[in-house]
Amino acid sequence: MSNTKITFFLIPFRKVYRKSFDFVSRFVSIMRVLHLKIKYPTLSINFGTKIGRNCQIISTDNSKMVLKNAVIANCVILRADNGGNLQIDNSSMSSF
Repeated sequence: MSNTKITFFLIPFRKVYRKSFDFVSRFVSIMRVLHLKIKYPTLSINFGTKIGRNCQIISTDNSKMVLKNAVIANCVILRADNGGNLQIDNSSMSSF
């Protein structure tokens, strides 16, 4: 069997893999959003927000944080502390 025939047969599996990986990453992001909604009552976040791995998002009792349709990449630190007000709408944040 030649190399092109093997590649041809792998095309459907690649599509399935990509779709399943996208589904799993979206599900994990939704679970992160739910975790933050429960942990921080002063945080307002919608399910259009995507949160990457190893992010630190902290909102203290005296502060207010609003995240709407934001994309928070891996390893980003967001902190609204002691009377602070942080609002991120339709934006993307990266650690670099």
